[in-house]
Amino acid sequence: PQNKIDFALSTGDMVAGQKKGLDYAGMWEAFQNKVTRPLKRSGIALYPSPGNHDAYATRTTEREHYKKSWLAENILSLEPEFQLVPGAKNNYPFYYAFTFGPALFIALDNTNPVPFGKELLDWMELVLEKNKGIKNKFIFGHVPLLPFAFGRESEYNARGSESFLKRMEDLLEQYEVSIYLTGHSHVYYPGHRDGSTLFL
Repeated sequence: PQNKIDFALSTGDMVAGQKKGLDYAGMWEAFQNKVTRPLKRSGIALYPSPGNHDAYATRTTEREHYKKSWLAENILSLEPEFQLVPGAKNNYPFYYAFTFGPALFIALDNTNPVPFGKELLDWMELVLEKNKGIKNKFIFGHVPLLPFAFGRESEYNARGSESFLKRMEDLLEQYEVSIYLTGHSHVYYPGHRDGSTLFL
């Protein structure tokens, strides 16, 4: 028998935005029609995190299209095991946290290759603290914490801030995060830095 896939995660760049004059509504309709809805009909939810081509931090119109499209798909009610984390803000579909069975998943809104703000960092720490008893913890977002691809050497969240990198790595180790999953670099890289978290 085949193993059942309960859900899928996206680390962003689902449409080719970040340009003026594009048909954003049309692009999102095409993506949902070709990807999200067929998965949904098979009982598989696709949980998103935004990429720079989907909902870049400073592009308000693109972010509105991203939000409207994902809210319309009503993914969060698809799986009965899915539970949004209580006691912490959930700003779906930008950043949010949920449990599924024995695992915690944290979606980040990190579309810009610079250290993300204190608000998001504090929120992530709060979610990890409230769920420290959960063994398996996964964080997924778009821009990687550190660079690992040729041609993308300057496109990472810890760029220019040793204090941000230290706080992030301390949190990953303190709360025993299993995997930190990102996109953007367009290469496959499974590896560790100094700690136990796998960067994928």
